[in-house]
Amino acid sequence: MSVCSVGVTNMLDFVFPLIGIPVFPGGSTYMNVTRMIQEGETEVINLSVTPYPPPTVNITRGGQVVQNSRITATRQAITISNVLRGDTGQYLVMYTNSEGSATAELNLIVLCELD
Repeated sequence: MSVCSVGVTNMLDFVFPLIGIPVFPGGSTYMNVTRMIQEGETEVINLSVTPYPPPTVNITRGGQVVQNSRITATRQAITISNVLRGDTGQYLVMYTNSEGSATAELNLIVLCELD
């Protein structure tokens, strides 16, 4: 087993306040998390998103919006399905409402067999 590329991430559960800016545990609006996932596996990172107004959720990688049905984020969870080697990298997940925003930086490391 080896790391075939550097770059999804074991994220801690997020906790948002009842009203106001989305925040992570401890009141921070920024979180950096790294997760190692075996190639082919699915990872679900549970969230507890309860601010008002509810935040919108966007995922970007390299400044581009992620339009990949295998990597999704909602107010309840971030899901990475059937992880591929090419999924390795850094992702930004932005939670935004009219009160402000919070960003999670996800560093995904895909573990795979050597070819």
